[in-house]
Amino acid sequence: MKLQNRQLLSIILAIVVVSGAGQVHADSSDKDFTGILIQQPLTAAQLVQLTSQDKDHTHGSIHVPWYKDGEDMQKQAKISRNKAVAIAVKTGLGKVVKAELEGEEGYLTWEIKISGTHNEKYKLWLDAGTGKAMFIKVKGLHYDD
Repeated sequence: MKLQNRQLLSIILAIVVVSGAGQVHADSSDKDFTGILIQQPLTAAQLVQLTSQDKDHTHGSIHVPWYKDGEDMQKQAKISRNKAVAIAVKTGLGKVVKAELEGEEGYLTWEIKISGTHNEKYKLWLDAGTGKAMFIKVKGLHYDD
């Protein structure tokens, strides 16, 4: 039976997580990580890179002070909600459930919740200035909500 790309990606991610490769920590060369431009479904290597990023070393292109409100952030975002959702769909991870603009670690990002084809849950953060994927969290690996 031929596997679809998303199913294959899910299997690869499961193998990476079980083998511990998903626990790789960013080294000094990753401190200037500026994200991955998503143009097609994520490769296994890109998925590992995005799940192993340290939020403290991941910086977006639009700095926002903690006191900015939602309306101010909307004005600053160069990537619209619709564009962010379209980028998330291109990852091949599954169906977009929710997309919210927020100031993550002092930078403007789109937090996108994705439901995978095998009930796996992802949170994808996109730089609201460039649309690049900054990091991904996987339910059970990084978070419980």
